[in-house]
Amino acid sequence: MRVHTLTGVAGLLLAGAGSSALAQHSGDTGIRSANSGVYSAAQALRGRDLYALKCRSCHTPESHTGVIFDSWWGGKLVSDLFEYVLERMPKNEPGSLSPEESADVIAYIFRMNRMPTGDDELSTDVGALRKIRIEKAK
Repeated sequence: MRVHTLTGVAGLLLAGAGSSALAQHSGDTGIRSANSGVYSAAQALRGRDLYALKCRSCHTPESHTGVIFDSWWGGKLVSDLFEYVLERMPKNEPGSLSPEESADVIAYIFRMNRMPTGDDELSTDVGALRKIRIEKAK
């Protein structure tokens, strides 16, 4: 794993530290789990192609799955990951992905982490994404 990958994530992890105390699915907060089918299979397929084209040159799938993914994003809100990808990726051209492309790549990352698909695509609305928490892989 590359050191610059960890450095770029460190600030975001600190900024999102408070979100890990949120309930998995609480009627009071409206927060639901990313394991509740928050992206579609078709969206993940588009994300796979984008990942191969724009992400794979700097990242391996292993850096976005399992323990590594959990340590960076477990307990965080999907909005944190979305804004990070939208603003900072790809490394060679930060901010060049559209909101839809960013959501597609995240859908693929969720698929790689064996999170279940649903009927609807992952939203590009940050407000809606603030209501979804990434849980550690089971």
